Amino acid sequence: MPLPHKFFITVLFLLLFKEGTKAQETQTFSKLSPETVYLHLNTTVFFPGDYVHYSCYVLDRKTLRSSTTSKVAYITLINETLETIFEKTLFLTNGKATSDIFIGTNLPTGNYKLLAHTQWMRNGGMASFFKSDITIVNPYTTAKTKTNNSLETYGAEIDRNDQIQSQKTFKNTAPPLLEISMTSPVLGTRKEGQANITIKDPSLQKGSYSLSIRKAGSLSGYEPPNATALLPEKKEKARYDSILFIPELRGKILSGTIIKEEDNTAALSLALSVPGQPERFNIYRTDAEGRFDIVIPKGIENEMAFLDLLDQENAKLQLTPTPAITYDAISFRRFELSPKMEKAILEKSVHNQIETSYFAVKPDSLFPTPKTTLLEKGTQSHFRLDDYTRFPTLRETIREIIGPIQISGANSGNRMRVRTPPSILFDTKDALVLLNGRLVKDHALLLDQSASDFEEIIASQTNLFFGKQRYQGVVLFNTKLPQTVVPVFKNDSKPVDIPTVQPVKKYFSPNYGSVGGSWEHVPDFRYQLLWNGNYVLRQKNNTISFTTSDITGTFEIVLEGFTAIGTPISERVLFTVE
Repeated sequence: MPLPHKFFITVLFLLLFKEGTKAQETQTFSKLSPETVYLHLNTTVFFPGDYVHYSCYVLDRKTLRSSTTSKVAYITLINETLETIFEKTLFLTNGKATSDIFIGTNLPTGNYKLLAHTQWMRNGGMASFFKSDITIVNPYTTAKTKTNNSLETYGAEIDRNDQIQSQKTFKNTAPPLLEISMTSPVLGTRKEGQANITIKDPSLQKGSYSLSIRKAGSLSGYEPPNATALLPEKKEKARYDSILFIPELRGKILSGTIIKEEDNTAALSLALSVPGQPERFNIYRTDAEGRFDIVIPKGIENEMAFLDLLDQENAKLQLTPTPAITYDAISFRRFELSPKMEKAILEKSVHNQIETSYFAVKPDSLFPTPKTTLLEKGTQSHFRLDDYTRFPTLRETIREIIGPIQISGANSGNRMRVRTPPSILFDTKDALVLLNGRLVKDHALLLDQSASDFEEIIASQTNLFFGKQRYQGVVLFNTKLPQTVVPVFKNDSKPVDIPTVQPVKKYFSPNYGSVGGSWEHVPDFRYQLLWNGNYVLRQKNNTISFTTSDITGTFEIVLEGFTAIGTPISERVLFTVE
C-alpha cells in the first residue's frame, strides 16, 4: 500500500530539523576561541630512573589567558619511527594540570617528541599542537635504527656551563615583571638554600606558574620551549576555519551507539560501573536513535570500566572511535653523544641506580583525593563473613545471616532487595547490586556462588534514583582478592578504557637540619632538587626553600607560567653547589 503524502512531509521535516540542529550546534562552537598548549618541562635529556616533570597550560590562543573551554588535554610521546610510546589524559583545573612521566629501562637511547593538545585544537591541525624534542640516554639498551627523516644535528657536546656562567640571570620578559635572587649564590652539599621572588606587578599574584630547581650542565641538552615563545600574534585567526572536533567542555567524552535489533525509537539506558569504585556507578540515557555521549567523571582510579545495557538484552553496544592523529609531518632534533660525555653519562647512570634502590626510604607522597560515596551515612550494615558461620553459597549466607537483604522469586529468578522504609516509589524494585564495584544484573547467578571467596557484604537502605531507574537499596559484595574471577557478568557487558585522574604529588625533599644524623649514611644523588607544578605567587616577596644533594656544580631555578591577564613569564637564576 502506498504511503500517504503526509508521511513523506513528516520524514522530510524531521531530516531538515536534524540537520538544522547540527548546523546550529556547529555554529555555537564556532564562536569559541581557538586554544594553544604550553608544557613547562624540567629538562630535555633523560636517563632511566628520571622523571619528565611537566605542567600543562591550556590557553586562549589570542589572549594567552587560561582557557575555560577544554576540560581535558592529551600528552603523547612518540619516537623517531612515529610509534606512540606513551599517552596520557589530563583533567584540567582552570586550564592547567601537572604530572610526570617515569622513564623506565625499556626505552632505548634515541630522540623523541613530546606533544600536547586538546580535542578542540585538532581543528587547527598538527601545526597547532605543542611539540618539544627530548632525548633518552639508556646505557642498558641499544638505540633503534634511525629513520630517513630529515634531522637537525645539534652539537650538545658543547658544555652549557661555558655558556651560562657568563650571566647569573636570564630575563625573558620585557620589561621584567619579577626578579629571582639567591640569598647565597654558593651553597654546600646537603644544605638548605633559599631564593626570593619579588614581583613588580600585582597581576602576577593571580597567575598560574610552575617552578623547577635542577642541575644544569653538559647533559642538559637543548633548551625546551619557554612561555615567552607563545607571545600572541596580532594576525592570529580568531576562529577555526572548520569544526570537525567538538570541544570537551565538561570532561572526557565517551561516545557510542546502541544498535537495536527491534524497531524501537525509545531512548535506552546504560550503566557505567568501575571495579573498585562503587561510588562511580551511574546510569545514562541514549537518544531515540541509540546514540550516547557520556562525560567520564573525574576521580576514577581504575583504568577499566564497564558499560551494561539495562533495557534491551538483544542490542549491541558500539563505541565511536576517536580519529587517529597522523604524525607524518614531524621531524626530530638530534642530540649527538660525544666521547666527552662518557664520564657524565656513567656518573648519572650510577647515581640514578642508587636513587632508585633507596626509593622506599625516600618516597614521594600523594595528596589525598576527595572521596565521594554512593551510600548515605547511617544506612549501612556491614557483614564480615569471617565473623560468622560460613555457609556454602551466598544465597544461604544471606538467608541465615544478613537480615536487611530480602531474596524474592524462585531460585533461577531470584532478585535481591534491601528492606527499606515503605515507599510507593521503591517498593517491589530491585536493589542495586555491585560486585567489587561492578554491576551485577543476574542476581540469581551471584547467589549461586560459593561464599568462601567473599570477604564482606554491605547492605544499605539508601534508595537511589538514576533518571527513571529506581533501586530499593544497595548491596555491595566484596571478594577477599579484588582480582578473583566470579562468573556472573553478562556477555553484553562492554569493557572500556578510562583515563585516570593524575595524582597530585609532593616530591621527596629531605630536611637535614631537622632530622640530625639519621640521613648520614643514606646517599643523596638528586639532580632535581625541587619541582612544584602549581606554584603560587601569594605576595610581593615570596621565599623558596629547598635542600641541596650530594651533587655539585651549577644549578638553575626556573619559573614559568602566565599572569592572569595572559602575560607569559619565563625567568631563571643560577647558583653553585660546592
